[in-house]
Amino acid sequence: MISESSFQNRSLSQALYETAIERVKDSLSSTVGREFTQCQFGIVPGPDGQRMLFVITESCSQVEQLSAYMEEISGEVVRLMPGVARIALCVCPIGGRECDSVAPRRVVGRIFELTSDDV
Repeated sequence: MISESSFQNRSLSQALYETAIERVKDSLSSTVGREFTQCQFGIVPGPDGQRMLFVITESCSQVEQLSAYMEEISGEVVRLMPGVARIALCVCPIGGRECDSVAPRRVVGRIFELTSDDV
């Protein structure tokens, strides 16, 4: 059973990250922002304790399109989401739409390190 304070902390963290992700979406150019609205998001700690922003798409082509805008995306993530050290652009095929190289029920993607130059 989760204690009341743990549950409140988790709810507060979720609300904070949802707001931060919305601010990142709103700050991106219209082209990138449209791509972002079709994605799902998550934030998880890595093995080294650094946070990673997961951007989950439904197709490999979306990953490729977002990869082309990584400089803009990473700049806004650094500016609006302090503490996030990596961005993972992932594809999780849904509803039979699969990439040639992705088996069903698998997630693959690219991880981008946010360097000190980005900060």
